[in-house]
Amino acid sequence: MPQEPRLQAARERGRKGARRPKLTPDQRSEIIGMLNEGRPAAEIARLFRVHTATVGRIGAEVKITVR
Repeated sequence: MPQEPRLQAARERGRKGARRPKLTPDQRSEIIGMLNEGRPAAEIARLFRVHTATVGRIGAEVKITVR
């Protein structure tokens, strides 16, 4: 399957073509800690300026029930 030349060139430079993560690993672990404390997902989302679904997804990854 032929690829667009600029995508091919980017891959040769080591780029994956994906968007950069919104949260750093430190921020993700801080969110997990807040979820463990029982803080509401809406509050955490406001603090980190992300959607509540993002917080819920992080909680689901580590099997924490999100309020």
